[in-house]
Amino acid sequence: MSTFGPKIPGSVAHVLSALHDQEKIPLHRVENMRVSEEFVHETMFNPFSNAHEEIVIARWMYFPGMKYPVFQWLSFASEYTEQYIGIDDFGKFKPMFRPVLTPNNMPGFTIKGKQATVELYNFLADLLTCNRMDDPRYQVSKGAGAFFQGGFNDPNGKWFFIEFWNAKGADAWIDYVNQHYQPSHA
Repeated sequence: MSTFGPKIPGSVAHVLSALHDQEKIPLHRVENMRVSEEFVHETMFNPFSNAHEEIVIARWMYFPGMKYPVFQWLSFASEYTEQYIGIDDFGKFKPMFRPVLTPNNMPGFTIKGKQATVELYNFLADLLTCNRMDDPRYQVSKGAGAFFQGGFNDPNGKWFFIEFWNAKGADAWIDYVNQHYQPSHA
């Protein structure tokens, strides 16, 4: 059960819970959102018309086997697109990455800007190219069908795009990155 009702996979309550729990959108903002079959709408005040208007801010999809639905945020909702690195109870940097909905309707992992470091690139490249079958890196990448879709040729490019061909393994891959990647800075 969630704040929005039972979390039946793919239900409106599941999507609203994901917006709050996974995407870290404050509850007062989520309460102004409406979920349709494919989109997330938000009611916002338009100062030019002096009225409240409902606009589409994201596309969403639910993939069976994943914990939450995934979102593709539209450009003007870019405040929600950032991936985060927080600080744990011991003062160490801790990634809090999450999957996204890719333009071709698959779960993926996109990171850009200051979080897309050479350090992260090296970690991702090592994770994706490990070919020792008994290694957890190989198993988690194979389980997700993970591959570099973009940014693989430029560690300094400030943009990495990993796509998952097996949605059921996407959460495990993201969890592995969150547990094992140790950034030197946020």
